[in-house]
Amino acid sequence: MPITFNGDGTITGNTNIIGHLSVSAQPCLMLDDIVTENMSSNDNDDPIRFTNTTINVGAISVNAAKSRITVGIAGTYLVSVNISGEKSGSGDNNDNIITKLMVNGGTPNANAYPHNTFGSDDDEEFSFTFVRPIVLAANDYLEVALSAISGSSAQIQEGYFSVTRLH
Repeated sequence: MPITFNGDGTITGNTNIIGHLSVSAQPCLMLDDIVTENMSSNDNDDPIRFTNTTINVGAISVNAAKSRITVGIAGTYLVSVNISGEKSGSGDNNDNIITKLMVNGGTPNANAYPHNTFGSDDDEEFSFTFVRPIVLAANDYLEVALSAISGSSAQIQEGYFSVTRLH
């Protein structure tokens, strides 16, 4: 028996779905084509900017600089990030650079994010990636940044930032 809602509706109790469930407006936003920038210790915790909004569906929005995604509905979201580029100069190859998600300007569970280096040689390529679910309230905003850059520098050149509501 099909279930139809004309406007808002609620299903209570246990519901089993055999087959698939399509939700045409499940919030999802993806930014890509990272703005090329030189990164050094002066850029720690600066939100990374992107050029394109590739996907924008449902109650989710992005600021004009394309560095901040705001969710419109509370729930569990899957956040996917990739930042890549090339090391600039010799610099410190022992930096413990953190690729992190900032929520409302802070970093929840800072130890949950990967640590890496820009590499050891000039023009060496790097790629920082993480994927994690996170529980968010309506109107929470998310930004992605690099942190703990000390003696090295690099140019970020490619990447994406995606936020999708799971439930």
